[in-house]
Amino acid sequence: MFDIKYINYHLLRQICQGREVVIVRGAVSPDHIHMLVSCPPNMAPAKLVQYLKGRSSRRLQDEFGDLRKRYWGQHLDSTMMFL
Repeated sequence: MFDIKYINYHLLRQICQGREVVIVRGAVSPDHIHMLVSCPPNMAPAKLVQYLKGRSSRRLQDEFGDLRKRYWGQHLDSTMMFL
């Protein structure tokens, strides 16, 4: 079985590539992620974070059914972010 941390790292890279967002630096820890990104000037930072968190959460829950049971209500993340 794959490590969720490893899969989430690749999911975020795919999502960023699809939105023309460059990950300058990043670190994936067991319970949180740090990312420094460069995005197009017409993209609002809050919308980018919303998109990344929502898309990765849905994909992880689809791939790992036990996450749905553990995090009912489909909330894998907190509302915290730093821009």
